[in-house]
Amino acid sequence: MFGKNIKKLRNVKGLSQQAFAELFGLQRATLGAYEEGRSNPKIETIITIAHYFNISIDELLTSELTVNRLLHFNDHITVNSEGLRLKEFAQIPCITEALQTDYLHQYSNKTFTERLPHIQLPLDSTDGVIAFTVTGLELTSQGKGFFPKDIVFGRLVPPVEYALLKPTAVALVQTEEKFILRRVSVSPANDIIRLAADYDALESIELPVAHIVQLWEICHVFHYRIAPKEDLLEERLAMLEKKILSLNNQGG
Repeated sequence: MFGKNIKKLRNVKGLSQQAFAELFGLQRATLGAYEEGRSNPKIETIITIAHYFNISIDELLTSELTVNRLLHFNDHITVNSEGLRLKEFAQIPCITEALQTDYLHQYSNKTFTERLPHIQLPLDSTDGVIAFTVTGLELTSQGKGFFPKDIVFGRLVPPVEYALLKPTAVALVQTEEKFILRRVSVSPANDIIRLAADYDALESIELPVAHIVQLWEICHVFHYRIAPKEDLLEERLAMLEKKILSLNNQGG
């Protein structure tokens, strides 16, 4: 039963033949021969595997192990060459639409912020990162941009760095009364911030920097819907432009 048991054990633990073989100093082909019953292992190999997974030698050799039994065996496997280490994704607090008003009043309450729903993201650093559910069309233009239910992720910007924001940067601004999601630019005097919308019907807002409670520069976005295919006319114009450029280069 040895070959059948180690194959089942390997599959339950999510190990390839190569990973399992390296764990016990074997060749992959040798392990394959064990699993297929074409070769018998050395007693030292049997003892090593049995001890590693805390299985009795008798059980490993004479009984067909069940998946339920295998799940209770030693599970401290780490095989770097196979990339099996589990990466812990960062936990990002999210200000949902239903919690926006509460956040405005309790953002400094650590107990409240810790109880916000969290979203996992594979980010290296999450210091000052917040997630925010989009509710309006301020940053929508010609069917593109951010739509309601999209979730944006922003990194907290200290006031001394407001003037360093690029004019096209998208930011989530928190005042005492509301959240504003727009493109930002700061005046040279660094006392007025301009918040521009992509949506044509909305005028820009000018806000004293002193009125800003917190500001996050948006760096990631989760789109709730699948983005529509680019307009066919735009696609054809782009192709035509490339063709003309190619002909011009050939003529030159």
